[in-house]
Amino acid sequence: MRHSMKYILFAASLFFPISTIGAYACTCGFFRPPCEEYGSASAVFIGVVIGDSSIDSQDGEYQYQKRSVSFAVEETFHGLNGKSAEVITGIGGSDCGVGFKRGERYLIYAYTNPQDNKLYTSICMRTRALSQAVEDLQYLRGLPSAAPGVRIYGEVRRSWNGINEGREPESMAGIKVSIDGTKNRVEMMTDLKGRFSVGGLPGGAYKVKISLPQGLMSYSPDLEIKVADRGCARVNFDVVSDGRLRGRVLDFNGRPIPNVEIALCKPEEKMYRCKLYNAYSGKDGLYEFKAIPPGRYALGVWFDGLDIRNRPFQQIYYPGVDNIDQATIVTVDEGEKVEMNDLVLPPPRAEHSVEGVVEWPDGKPVQNAGIEYLPVNVPAGYGAKSDQEGRFSFKVHDGLKIKIRARGEIEWGKYIYSDWVEASVMGEDVKVKIVLPANQ
Repeated sequence: MRHSMKYILFAASLFFPISTIGAYACTCGFFRPPCEEYGSASAVFIGVVIGDSSIDSQDGEYQYQKRSVSFAVEETFHGLNGKSAEVITGIGGSDCGVGFKRGERYLIYAYTNPQDNKLYTSICMRTRALSQAVEDLQYLRGLPSAAPGVRIYGEVRRSWNGINEGREPESMAGIKVSIDGTKNRVEMMTDLKGRFSVGGLPGGAYKVKISLPQGLMSYSPDLEIKVADRGCARVNFDVVSDGRLRGRVLDFNGRPIPNVEIALCKPEEKMYRCKLYNAYSGKDGLYEFKAIPPGRYALGVWFDGLDIRNRPFQQIYYPGVDNIDQATIVTVDEGEKVEMNDLVLPPPRAEHSVEGVVEWPDGKPVQNAGIEYLPVNVPAGYGAKSDQEGRFSFKVHDGLKIKIRARGEIEWGKYIYSDWVEASVMGEDVKVKIVLPANQ
């Protein structure tokens, strides 16, 4: 299975092309100007493709292929010593690979991947055929006569969601920006358009940080960058409301419960369909939601009734009701910090066995049938498998109505399904019989 690299530009991060494998399509932002690409590249050179080979790569459980491309180096602008180079790219299409052709000349911007210390490039960078690199070559060949130093610039924008969703982002004037290098520290305020810029800094590593008023936050308030001399770097910050809501979840004996998933959702939506925001309680039972936009919320324990191993309690809403229509609605204003009273969970419901058998129409057992079961009207399913006698079992909380169906394999890769069978678990174990339809 081939996965592609995904490249995103803007928001509260500096564009960096070597990203986590995990997207299914190549997504580029917009191209950076030559000074930015040069400023952050590990190597910039002109080369002729003299060979390539396929290499296997792996990201977790996924395996995919890449190309290792060999270049004869004609001219180096930054980061290379010698007359040859090896650069890795995707094989093309959805993985952002550059379609290098043997014998053709290219301008290459490459970045060192810290995982293997090799050079990588992609179509989301300014790597391109030399015939299409007029703007880049004009900049690069002018570097020897350019004044030393780098420029760091960017923008601070306020984004909106929650009750303000759909509102256009706004520039944030008067935000303090600090830029710290090894020997330099610069502070400035953003202008009326939320922009900041400073030039003449020595090349090297810097930390760029913003200081925000109370009630606002950025997911990345400080960013580290490295800029080559005579290059530039753009750093943009995305600011959101920092509404917070915190509380504690206790069991029916008043003891803190860890690892409980707490959910915030819109009051008009049912909890099983809505996990707008979620948080987990710590060992002291405390939970906290951060970066909540202003709005009205219902708070409850996220529970679908089946995963007994991790959630041995029934679904409940603050302040202790089992129906979202009776829940206390919590209003969070812009940047407000809300302290909730304790959410006390009721005693765990008893659990019962659901036991069943899967048969063919002639009464023969269906071996290794796949069993799917889930609460009625809840989109959260679980699975089991029948044994050699067609039997299966699983545990369910008391008071839950579930539906079950079976799947049998009639030939390699071809399956047949039963109808759904409903069962109510009310104070005792449940036995069910499922019959797969005859093979048509």
